[in-house]
Amino acid sequence: MAKAAMLMILLVTTMTAAQTATRKTFDVVSIKPHKSIGGSIVLNPEPTGRFVAKNETVKALLRFAFFVFGPMDDAQLTGGPDWITSDRYDVEAQADGPLSYDDSSLAVRAMLEDRFQLRVHREKLELPVYILTIGKDGSKMKSVDAPAPFNPALAPPIPPPGRRGAGSSFTPPPGMIFRGLNNVIGSAIQTEQLASVLSSLVGRLVIDKTNLTGYFDIKMEFAPPEAPGNRALGNTAGPAGQQAVAVEPEGPSIFTALQEQLGLRLESAKAPVEVIVIDSIQNDYSLICQLRIRKHLSQIPTNRSQSRGTTDAPPVAARQLVPDECSEHT
Repeated sequence: MAKAAMLMILLVTTMTAAQTATRKTFDVVSIKPHKSIGGSIVLNPEPTGRFVAKNETVKALLRFAFFVFGPMDDAQLTGGPDWITSDRYDVEAQADGPLSYDDSSLAVRAMLEDRFQLRVHREKLELPVYILTIGKDGSKMKSVDAPAPFNPALAPPIPPPGRRGAGSSFTPPPGMIFRGLNNVIGSAIQTEQLASVLSSLVGRLVIDKTNLTGYFDIKMEFAPPEAPGNRALGNTAGPAGQQAVAVEPEGPSIFTALQEQLGLRLESAKAPVEVIVIDSIQNDYSLICQLRIRKHLSQIPTNRSQSRGTTDAPPVAARQLVPDECSEHT
């Protein structure tokens, strides 16, 4: 079987665990079962408020949905039926205005609660982590001024995915960080942002203990995360939804690149980590469609009989507003 290529792009702003999780929602949502076999895997939140996931598992959506509490690995998401890692969906959603990365995560969480009847609770467990520290020769990152407030309208287009080195000449907006297939580029970022992206690369929570303040420009190139050297410290779990990429390993491991190119290092340790426990989740696609149909029909005016005070059934024409992929459930 041919290996699937994967698009993994993160434009990450500064996030803290203490951040208040105000409920955010998408104005329009389309969820369809992914019907083809293989193909690209895409999870892309856009600053405009648009969210696109192609060929993604619900577990990958869950990881993104709870990202505002810190980058998550598989050990931080427990419980749930087997289908959350096997069934794949195509999701397109649009908010009524721009959304930050954090707010996109919250909107996806609300979508899972509404459409998949997700219910969770939180616990803390002692888990393997990596500690991000300064290397013995000191930091090699370039110190820069603090970034101006981010303006989504001025964001440059994200480079095309699917090949080694994609985005090598790309410059993210100040205050943001880009992760390509085998590179990480940041403009005026803080070390906690780098730790977040490293977590997605090495499959464990990375805790920033550099004690570095200020902002930095960074550029790091390495072998793709699936290369054996990128599991050098005994970690074998990769990010959820990630599949092997049909690329021959070239370049240093993430661990080596971090030391040689940025003057930082990762040390294996254990620490208390917040875990999301899935209490219940529903994958009945007919239920998803019923919710969408109910929303469509509720927006259609009905004809009321003044003499009997009854409400007529919605006209046949009203059902034409139901999305085509849900028509079998009308």
